[in-house]
Amino acid sequence: MRTVSCIALGLVAAALGSLLWSVLSLGIPLLDWQMLTDTPSGGFYLGGEGGIANAIVGSIYLAAGATVIAFVISLLSTLWIHTTLKPTSRLLKLVRLWMNAMTGVPTIVFGALAFVVMQFAGARASLGAGMIAVGAFVVPIMTRTFDEAFVAIPQGLNESALSLGATKSICFVTVGLRQTVPGIITGAILGFTRAIGNSATVLFAAGFTDYIPDSLSRPAATLPLSVFFQLSSPIAVVKERAYAAAAVLTIIVLLTSLSARLLEHRLGRFNVR
Repeated sequence: MRTVSCIALGLVAAALGSLLWSVLSLGIPLLDWQMLTDTPSGGFYLGGEGGIANAIVGSIYLAAGATVIAFVISLLSTLWIHTTLKPTSRLLKLVRLWMNAMTGVPTIVFGALAFVVMQFAGARASLGAGMIAVGAFVVPIMTRTFDEAFVAIPQGLNESALSLGATKSICFVTVGLRQTVPGIITGAILGFTRAIGNSATVLFAAGFTDYIPDSLSRPAATLPLSVFFQLSSPIAVVKERAYAAAAVLTIIVLLTSLSARLLEHRLGRFNVR
Protein backbone atom coordinates (compact mmCIF):
# COMPACT_ATOMS: atom_id res chain seq x y z
CA MET A 1 0.00 0.00 0.00
CA ARG A 2 2.92 2.34 0.64
CA THR A 3 4.19 1.69 -2.89
CA VAL A 4 0.74 2.26 -4.35
CA SER A 5 0.41 5.50 -2.39
CA CYS A 6 3.80 6.73 -3.61
CA ILE A 7 2.89 5.91 -7.21
CA ALA A 8 -0.44 7.76 -6.86
CA LEU A 9 1.33 10.75 -5.34
CA GLY A 10 3.90 10.73 -8.14
CA LEU A 11 1.18 10.66 -10.81
CA VAL A 12 -0.66 13.58 -9.22
CA ALA A 13 2.55 15.57 -8.80
CA ALA A 14 3.56 14.84 -12.40
CA ALA A 15 0.18 15.92 -13.74
CA LEU A 16 0.22 19.14 -11.70
CA GLY A 17 3.83 19.87 -12.63
CA SER A 18 3.11 19.31 -16.32
CA LEU A 19 0.13 21.65 -16.16
CA LEU A 20 2.06 24.38 -14.37
CA TRP A 21 5.01 24.06 -16.73
CA SER A 22 2.78 24.26 -19.81
CA VAL A 23 0.94 27.35 -18.60
CA LEU A 24 3.93 29.23 -17.19
CA SER A 25 6.41 28.36 -19.94
CA LEU A 26 4.00 29.48 -22.66
CA GLY A 27 2.48 32.42 -20.81
CA ILE A 28 5.33 34.19 -19.01
CA PRO A 29 7.32 35.04 -22.19
CA LEU A 30 4.22 36.84 -23.51
CA LEU A 31 3.82 39.00 -20.42
CA ASP A 32 4.96 42.60 -20.67
CA TRP A 33 4.03 45.92 -19.11
CA GLN A 34 1.43 46.66 -21.76
CA MET A 35 -0.28 43.31 -21.28
CA LEU A 36 -0.56 43.86 -17.54
CA THR A 37 -1.57 47.53 -17.45
CA ASP A 38 -3.61 48.19 -20.60
CA THR A 39 -7.23 47.37 -21.26
CA PRO A 40 -8.29 45.70 -24.54
CA SER A 41 -8.53 47.96 -27.55
CA GLY A 42 -11.19 47.59 -30.20
CA GLY A 43 -9.25 44.94 -32.09
CA PHE A 44 -7.64 43.14 -29.16
CA TYR A 45 -9.52 39.89 -29.81
CA LEU A 46 -8.63 40.17 -33.49
CA GLY A 47 -4.90 40.43 -32.85
CA GLY A 48 -4.76 44.17 -32.11
CA GLU A 49 -3.05 45.97 -29.26
CA GLY A 50 -4.15 46.10 -25.65
CA GLY A 51 -3.86 44.09 -22.46
CA ILE A 52 -5.78 42.22 -19.78
CA ALA A 53 -5.77 44.81 -17.00
CA ASN A 54 -9.58 44.80 -17.00
CA ALA A 55 -9.64 41.05 -16.31
CA ILE A 56 -6.93 41.23 -13.63
CA VAL A 57 -8.61 44.03 -11.68
CA GLY A 58 -12.08 42.57 -12.22
CA SER A 59 -11.00 39.16 -10.92
CA ILE A 60 -9.42 40.64 -7.79
CA TYR A 61 -12.45 42.84 -7.11
CA LEU A 62 -14.91 40.00 -7.57
CA ALA A 63 -12.94 37.36 -5.66
CA ALA A 64 -12.19 39.71 -2.75
CA GLY A 65 -15.81 40.83 -2.47
CA ALA A 66 -17.16 37.28 -2.71
CA THR A 67 -14.64 36.10 -0.10
CA VAL A 68 -15.66 38.83 2.36
CA ILE A 69 -19.36 38.02 1.92
CA ALA A 70 -18.76 34.29 2.30
CA PHE A 71 -16.41 34.78 5.27
CA VAL A 72 -18.98 36.69 7.31
CA ILE A 73 -21.79 34.27 6.53
CA SER A 74 -19.62 31.20 7.12
CA LEU A 75 -18.21 32.43 10.43
CA LEU A 76 -21.69 33.28 11.73
CA SER A 77 -22.98 29.91 10.52
CA THR A 78 -20.16 28.14 12.33
CA LEU A 79 -20.94 30.14 15.47
CA TRP A 80 -24.57 28.98 15.25
CA ILE A 81 -23.54 25.36 14.70
CA HIS A 82 -21.17 25.18 17.67
CA THR A 83 -23.17 27.25 20.17
CA THR A 84 -26.73 26.16 19.43
CA LEU A 85 -26.72 22.63 18.08
CA LYS A 86 -25.80 19.63 20.18
CA PRO A 87 -22.98 17.43 18.86
CA THR A 88 -25.33 14.44 18.67
CA SER A 89 -28.38 16.24 17.27
CA ARG A 90 -29.98 15.07 14.03
CA LEU A 91 -30.21 18.65 12.77
CA LEU A 92 -26.42 19.01 12.98
CA LYS A 93 -25.98 15.89 10.86
CA LEU A 94 -28.44 17.25 8.30
CA VAL A 95 -26.67 20.63 8.19
CA ARG A 96 -23.29 19.02 7.57
CA LEU A 97 -24.80 16.68 4.98
CA TRP A 98 -26.31 19.69 3.20
CA MET A 99 -23.00 21.56 3.22
CA ASN A 100 -21.15 18.53 1.84
CA ALA A 101 -23.73 18.20 -0.91
CA MET A 102 -23.55 21.90 -1.78
CA THR A 103 -19.77 21.80 -2.16
CA GLY A 104 -20.24 19.36 -5.04
CA VAL A 105 -22.82 21.42 -6.94
CA PRO A 106 -21.40 22.57 -10.33
CA THR A 107 -20.72 26.27 -10.68
CA ILE A 108 -23.02 26.46 -13.70
CA VAL A 109 -25.97 25.71 -11.39
CA PHE A 110 -25.16 28.73 -9.22
CA GLY A 111 -24.75 30.81 -12.37
CA ALA A 112 -28.10 29.68 -13.78
CA LEU A 113 -29.82 30.34 -10.44
CA ALA A 114 -28.27 33.80 -10.25
CA PHE A 115 -29.42 34.50 -13.81
CA VAL A 116 -33.01 33.47 -12.99
CA VAL A 117 -33.07 35.64 -9.86
CA MET A 118 -31.61 38.60 -11.76
CA GLN A 119 -34.19 38.20 -14.52
CA PHE A 120 -36.99 38.09 -11.94
CA ALA A 121 -35.64 41.18 -10.16
CA GLY A 122 -34.98 43.05 -13.41
CA ALA A 123 -31.27 43.36 -12.61
CA ARG A 124 -28.40 43.30 -15.08
CA ALA A 125 -25.06 41.53 -14.92
CA SER A 126 -22.76 43.53 -12.66
CA LEU A 127 -19.81 43.29 -10.31
CA GLY A 128 -22.09 43.35 -7.27
CA ALA A 129 -24.29 40.55 -8.61
CA GLY A 130 -21.16 38.53 -9.38
CA MET A 131 -19.87 38.98 -5.83
CA ILE A 132 -23.16 37.74 -4.37
CA ALA A 133 -23.44 34.78 -6.75
CA VAL A 134 -19.84 33.66 -6.30
CA GLY A 135 -20.11 34.28 -2.55
CA ALA A 136 -23.08 31.90 -2.43
CA PHE A 137 -20.96 29.31 -4.20
CA VAL A 138 -18.08 29.74 -1.74
CA VAL A 139 -20.17 29.74 1.48
CA PRO A 140 -20.60 25.93 1.77
CA ILE A 141 -16.90 25.33 1.12
CA MET A 142 -15.77 27.92 3.65
CA THR A 143 -18.35 26.92 6.27
CA ARG A 144 -17.37 23.26 6.09
CA THR A 145 -13.69 24.18 6.47
CA PHE A 146 -14.42 26.39 9.49
CA ASP A 147 -16.58 23.66 11.02
CA GLU A 148 -13.82 21.07 10.72
CA ALA A 149 -11.34 23.51 12.27
CA PHE A 150 -13.57 24.00 15.33
CA VAL A 151 -14.22 20.27 15.66
CA ALA A 152 -10.45 19.75 16.00
CA ILE A 153 -10.20 22.01 19.09
CA PRO A 154 -9.20 19.99 22.17
CA GLN A 155 -12.34 19.37 24.17
CA GLY A 156 -10.54 20.16 27.40
CA LEU A 157 -10.11 23.82 26.40
CA ASN A 158 -13.82 24.31 25.91
CA GLU A 159 -14.65 22.46 29.12
CA SER A 160 -12.15 24.58 31.08
CA ALA A 161 -13.65 27.81 29.77
CA LEU A 162 -17.20 26.63 30.46
CA SER A 163 -16.26 25.53 34.00
CA LEU A 164 -15.05 29.08 34.71
CA GLY A 165 -18.48 30.47 33.84
CA ALA A 166 -17.99 31.42 30.21
CA THR A 167 -20.95 31.05 27.88
CA LYS A 168 -20.72 29.07 24.65
CA SER A 169 -20.58 32.30 22.64
CA ILE A 170 -17.73 33.71 24.73
CA CYS A 171 -15.94 30.36 24.53
CA PHE A 172 -16.33 30.43 20.76
CA VAL A 173 -14.79 33.90 20.49
CA THR A 174 -12.03 33.74 23.12
CA VAL A 175 -10.97 30.11 22.82
CA GLY A 176 -12.28 28.84 19.51
CA LEU A 177 -11.16 31.66 17.23
CA ARG A 178 -7.66 31.73 18.69
CA GLN A 179 -7.18 28.00 18.24
CA THR A 180 -8.67 27.89 14.73
CA VAL A 181 -6.79 30.79 13.15
CA PRO A 182 -4.83 28.48 10.79
CA GLY A 183 -8.04 26.70 9.76
CA ILE A 184 -9.89 29.97 9.24
CA ILE A 185 -7.04 31.33 7.10
CA THR A 186 -7.00 28.12 5.07
CA GLY A 187 -10.76 28.31 4.53
CA ALA A 188 -10.64 31.96 3.50
CA ILE A 189 -7.80 31.39 1.04
CA LEU A 190 -9.50 28.29 -0.33
CA GLY A 191 -12.63 30.36 -0.88
CA PHE A 192 -10.63 33.14 -2.57
CA THR A 193 -8.89 30.75 -4.96
CA ARG A 194 -12.19 29.05 -5.84
CA ALA A 195 -13.78 32.45 -6.39
CA ILE A 196 -11.05 33.87 -8.61
CA GLY A 197 -11.04 30.73 -10.76
CA ASN A 198 -14.82 30.63 -11.18
CA SER A 199 -16.01 31.06 -14.75
CA ALA A 200 -19.55 29.70 -15.15
CA THR A 201 -21.10 31.73 -12.34
CA VAL A 202 -19.51 35.04 -13.32
CA LEU A 203 -20.49 34.54 -16.96
CA PHE A 204 -24.15 34.80 -15.93
CA ALA A 205 -23.86 37.18 -12.99
CA ALA A 206 -20.92 39.54 -13.66
CA GLY A 207 -20.93 39.57 -17.45
CA PHE A 208 -17.86 40.77 -19.34
CA THR A 209 -16.47 44.12 -20.38
CA ASP A 210 -13.32 45.65 -21.82
CA TYR A 211 -13.26 48.29 -19.08
CA ILE A 212 -12.30 48.29 -15.41
CA PRO A 213 -15.51 48.54 -13.31
CA ASP A 214 -15.83 51.77 -11.35
CA SER A 215 -18.92 50.74 -9.36
CA LEU A 216 -20.76 47.62 -8.21
CA SER A 217 -23.46 48.19 -10.83
CA ARG A 218 -21.02 47.86 -13.74
CA PRO A 219 -20.18 44.53 -15.44
CA ALA A 220 -16.74 43.09 -14.72
CA ALA A 221 -14.29 40.99 -16.71
CA THR A 222 -12.44 38.07 -15.14
CA LEU A 223 -9.31 36.15 -16.05
CA PRO A 224 -11.04 32.76 -16.61
CA LEU A 225 -13.47 34.30 -19.10
CA SER A 226 -10.64 36.24 -20.74
CA VAL A 227 -8.78 32.96 -21.27
CA PHE A 228 -11.93 31.33 -22.65
CA PHE A 229 -12.70 34.11 -25.11
CA GLN A 230 -9.12 34.28 -26.36
CA LEU A 231 -8.84 30.52 -26.82
CA SER A 232 -12.11 30.60 -28.77
CA SER A 233 -10.59 32.97 -31.32
CA PRO A 234 -9.44 31.49 -34.66
CA ILE A 235 -6.45 33.88 -34.68
CA ALA A 236 -3.18 32.29 -33.50
CA VAL A 237 -1.84 35.46 -31.85
CA VAL A 238 -4.96 35.80 -29.72
CA LYS A 239 -4.78 32.15 -28.66
CA GLU A 240 -1.18 32.66 -27.53
CA ARG A 241 -2.26 35.60 -25.38
CA ALA A 242 -4.65 33.29 -23.56
CA TYR A 243 -1.64 31.58 -21.99
CA ALA A 244 -0.48 34.95 -20.65
CA ALA A 245 -3.84 35.45 -18.92
CA ALA A 246 -3.72 31.88 -17.61
CA ALA A 247 -0.19 32.46 -16.30
CA VAL A 248 -1.30 35.60 -14.44
CA LEU A 249 -4.21 33.70 -12.87
CA THR A 250 -1.90 30.84 -11.88
CA ILE A 251 0.66 33.19 -10.35
CA ILE A 252 -2.03 35.00 -8.32
CA VAL A 253 -3.31 31.70 -6.93
CA LEU A 254 0.19 30.43 -6.13
CA LEU A 255 1.26 33.65 -4.40
CA THR A 256 -1.98 33.77 -2.41
CA SER A 257 -1.58 30.16 -1.29
CA LEU A 258 2.08 30.61 -0.32
CA SER A 259 1.30 33.80 1.63
CA ALA A 260 -1.49 32.01 3.47
CA ARG A 261 0.80 29.11 4.38
CA LEU A 262 3.43 31.46 5.78
CA LEU A 263 0.83 33.37 7.79
CA GLU A 264 -0.73 30.12 8.98
CA HIS A 265 2.68 28.87 10.13
CA ARG A 266 3.41 32.05 12.08
CA LEU A 267 0.02 32.14 13.80
CA GLY A 268 -0.28 28.40 14.30
CA ARG A 269 2.57 28.27 16.82
CA PHE A 270 0.27 29.83 19.43
CA ASN A 271 -2.14 26.91 19.28
CA VAL A 272 -2.49 24.31 21.97
CA ARG A 273 -1.78 20.79 20.71
